[in-house]
Amino acid sequence: MSDTPTGTGPIPYFGTLIGSIEAGELHCTAESLGKLAQNCQAFTDELRNLREKFIRQERLNSGWGQLPSGRAIAQHFADKEAEMVSVLDQHIAIVERMEAFFVSTRDSYLATEAANSAPFQLGSFGPT
Repeated sequence: MSDTPTGTGPIPYFGTLIGSIEAGELHCTAESLGKLAQNCQAFTDELRNLREKFIRQERLNSGWGQLPSGRAIAQHFADKEAEMVSVLDQHIAIVERMEAFFVSTRDSYLATEAANSAPFQLGSFGPT
């Protein structure tokens, strides 16, 4: 897994994180994975709010007048705001993928834990 930040490829440093988990250097519990997923959701909400502010601001950039210099400045800021919206969209996509990873890992962890502990439940006499 490479650490390239483009497109739908792996998220930077996720390969290192996953490698640390697989090597037993980092231990995650279902609770910690759930908190990570919740924090991802909260962060995504904040990024979306920020994105909406930039979109609203883009529509308000009409106060630079009709002189060529005013229109050039207005266009410059509109371009920068559009770039920022694009960057925020990319960040939102990454955080959503991180959240999905944490949820998936937590669910897998819980399923494995349930399967491993089922034979030891009170009243259980082994496989049927």
